[in-house]
Amino acid sequence: MVTCGGIAMRALAILLFCLCLSGAGRAQEQAKGWLGAEIQDVTKQEADALGWEAPRGAKLVKPVPGGPAEKAGLLPGDILLSADGVEAETVAGFIASVSGKAPNTEIKLRLLRGGKEKRLAVTLGAWRCGRVRQIVA
Repeated sequence: MVTCGGIAMRALAILLFCLCLSGAGRAQEQAKGWLGAEIQDVTKQEADALGWEAPRGAKLVKPVPGGPAEKAGLLPGDILLSADGVEAETVAGFIASVSGKAPNTEIKLRLLRGGKEKRLAVTLGAWRCGRVRQIVA
């Protein structure tokens, strides 16, 4: 079954792939921060279960093995609420927040794990065009 979130993530991956192709010759461009995790929007059902009026944040599906998210201890099911104090309303907003940072930047994440709020520091990796299939965050 394909959900709206799944369609949005595929569309985002295609867009980023196209941007990669158009910028492939510009090696001097500033690298973007990369968390190294597959994420998706929080569903209405998940938001209801948490007692929220509406979905917000980005749910971590799985960290990329060896990536910054895994190294920092992020786990499947974590709900990412903010990055460096910027609230994550949607996956797209969270990705924009992270990718706007430089690689090797340490960011502070606020997340929900098992119903409890937690804070973690993550040192971002460098996003490369070949990582589109590993999801962009």
